[in-house]
Amino acid sequence: MPTSIHSPVMSDHVDPRIERTQAAILQAAEELLMEGGPDAITHANVAERANVSRTTVYTHHPTREELLRVTVESRRPDILIELTGDLRSDLLAGLNGLAKDLGDEQRKRIFATVLERSHHDPAMATVRKESVGRASMLFTGLLRRAVEEGKLRSDLDADLAMASLVGIFFFKRFLLDEPVPPEMVERIVDDFIRTNAPG
Repeated sequence: MPTSIHSPVMSDHVDPRIERTQAAILQAAEELLMEGGPDAITHANVAERANVSRTTVYTHHPTREELLRVTVESRRPDILIELTGDLRSDLLAGLNGLAKDLGDEQRKRIFATVLERSHHDPAMATVRKESVGRASMLFTGLLRRAVEEGKLRSDLDADLAMASLVGIFFFKRFLLDEPVPPEMVERIVDDFIRTNAPG
């Protein structure tokens, strides 16, 4: 069963007018985010920029949290992981997806905005918690299953291990401003598996 960090569910039969309206709302919200930060994303501002009624924006995104969430995740690549049961393959798939996500300059700016603003904006804090929570569940789930199956040492703390793995990517992108290429992802995964192999 595929598991995803971000896998939007779209109906097969969406009215083209609704699709156009949704696209206009999303584009307006993205522009406002990049121009004025999260404070600029209100139902009124998005409605005015998208040239639709405020009621229409509320119909598609009833709360500010929902409006912020779809805006923050709008340019996030669809990371669909077909779990194979092979620890190395599954970690490579998930971490290459994260590297691709962080490698996009606009996504990097959005990440930075979310992290900074979530400390004093309750709506943005909710968006951060949900987004990070989905990724954390994927990685910690993979690691816990590997521990149960005897592929990793039995005393491994999945939460700490996940933070250690993912932290490398954020350190490289936000502090060193360097990308994480696929060959580096392979080295990170192989080092992690070797270091944490059962004794």
